[in-house]
Amino acid sequence: MTQVQLAAELGDRYSGSMVSMVENNRSALLLGGAARAAKALGVSLDWLVGLTDDPTPAARRTSRSGGHPRALAPVDQPGARPIPVRELAAAAGVGAIDLDESIRGYLYFRREWLDRRAVDPTRADVIKVRGESMEPTLPDGCSILLDRRRRSPRDGRIYVARTDEGVVVKRLQRVSGRWILTSDHPAWRTGTLLADAEVIGEVRWMAQTI
Repeated sequence: MTQVQLAAELGDRYSGSMVSMVENNRSALLLGGAARAAKALGVSLDWLVGLTDDPTPAARRTSRSGGHPRALAPVDQPGARPIPVRELAAAAGVGAIDLDESIRGYLYFRREWLDRRAVDPTRADVIKVRGESMEPTLPDGCSILLDRRRRSPRDGRIYVARTDEGVVVKRLQRVSGRWILTSDHPAWRTGTLLADAEVIGEVRWMAQTI
């Protein structure tokens, strides 16, 4: 594809000379233009902007890997640490089958924030909550930071645990001398004995779409 042909794919505001300037690092494309250029050239946007050495578009990587796109390697960010995002959600209601160990991407947390809370980013994951049993504390669809190092029971804290129902996110409470995994939503009354579950880690942070 010539510079003029690529410019035509990018839209009226672009010309062959502008594409030439971009190629020679004398100008840059806006995000929308870069995305259109990647599509026109048949390469991934991440490769075009220098985030990966693999130019293969995500759709073709998905097909090549049996349905799961490969996650990009984390990029150095001054003052921030990457924490992997796992695909399979932990369920607030009926349990998820298990946590998927493959990485789908990364979220970056400030190093100072992690250090102040003693969170080791190499032992933490970001996963999504499914179900309503932990509402209003953890709404359906919110993302949570799972600290795998913190597994000791602490009254009132929220944990991700593996039970007979699968992987769930529940609040841990001390009731009549026994540790019980309970729900925050008043419609979900049943609890699970901690003795019948395996704690995966403690929930330390959450985010939701407003």
